[in-house]
Amino acid sequence: MLNVLRLFTRFLSNRGVEETALGGPDMLPLPEHVLLEMTFIREIVEHSENEAERRTTRQIILEALRDRFGEVPPDLDAQLAAVESNDRLRRLVAESFRAADVAEFRRALLVGPNP
Repeated sequence: MLNVLRLFTRFLSNRGVEETALGGPDMLPLPEHVLLEMTFIREIVEHSENEAERRTTRQIILEALRDRFGEVPPDLDAQLAAVESNDRLRRLVAESFRAADVAEFRRALLVGPNP
């Protein structure tokens, strides 16, 4: 189902919602309720993709820390799970490779913003 939603979203972004809504030479204008549904679907897809990116990035960070330092404390895993910003998580990936130890990574995790 998610793949269908992605394809639909790509179609909309390629054509533009406005063009689709107004109809082209070979299209009829879409009713307002359909436009609202299309917007809702696009938001669901974007949210799902963002959440998938966050989940994958967290896994990369944890794997890097485990590879470098062994076992990762469970509370660090929980603190990392609380980070919602994709940008912040990307910066923490770099930090997971730069930190001298888990304690240094934890300080970077706790000091930085969590928008």
